[in-house]
Amino acid sequence: MSIVFNVSLFSVFMFTLLNPVYAQIETQKLPDTGQSVQYDVKGKPLSISNSSLYTGQDASIEGNSLSYKDNEDGTVTDLNTGLMWQKSHDTTKRNLADSIKVINNMTLGGYDDWRLPTIKELYSLANCDGQLMKPESGQESRPYLDTAYFDFNYDKRIPFAGAFWSSTVYNKSAVQNFTAHGGLQGGFGFNFADGHIKSYETGLFFDQTTIQKSDHMFVPGNFVRAVRNTTTLYDMDYIDNNNGTITDQSTGLMWAKNDSGQQMDWVKALAFADNALLAGYSDWR
Repeated sequence: MSIVFNVSLFSVFMFTLLNPVYAQIETQKLPDTGQSVQYDVKGKPLSISNSSLYTGQDASIEGNSLSYKDNEDGTVTDLNTGLMWQKSHDTTKRNLADSIKVINNMTLGGYDDWRLPTIKELYSLANCDGQLMKPESGQESRPYLDTAYFDFNYDKRIPFAGAFWSSTVYNKSAVQNFTAHGGLQGGFGFNFADGHIKSYETGLFFDQTTIQKSDHMFVPGNFVRAVRNTTTLYDMDYIDNNNGTITDQSTGLMWAKNDSGQQMDWVKALAFADNALLAGYSDWR
């Protein structure tokens, strides 16, 4: 699986390939991103015949296709990860603590062990064929989610407001130069409206003190989509192969141990991976 972010054409590049030896996980598979369209550096769709300069794009790599089962009880099972998800979502935006309370009291499909997903679990639902269109374009937006299985509606007033909480939090004090109460607590979320992973104020400081109106901080709140079951795909169980590569036993992916050592634009990065022969393998990407 590869991920394309339309943020910058420049990055320090690391590359990966599927490890053919890895076969321990039969029921849990790393989902693909769902992206089926190739693009040029200006964001314009490419026909296959014009994509030779962009070999190795996400859309050209065959992975584990997004695959779900509607359980007909308000839940959806991801057939790759084994995670069970809430089909619809509460349309009320809440801070993180209140969202967790709602989930802890939730019974759905006969189960009461629902929880908030980690950011990696939440992002596993991302369908990167999504596209947020400007209202004046006259074109319909596509959520970054498989709406054949999951419910999602754009807010016509604020079409980009579609963020969902994860349980993954961190201290934002270093970012915002804020040290009171141990720093500001941020929580990662994924926006199914525009495809962004971002950090949001949870409503708490890092010492669990509640943010008050007198603190003059805006806590917008997010939606939640609950999950149950667990997966080992994100355990990050690494082995050093002592040949310049690292194998992640959780996902079956093999990675270059070192990055490229130099910055390059996206097209050169694609070519760099495609031409790599690290450790005797020729299918790097």
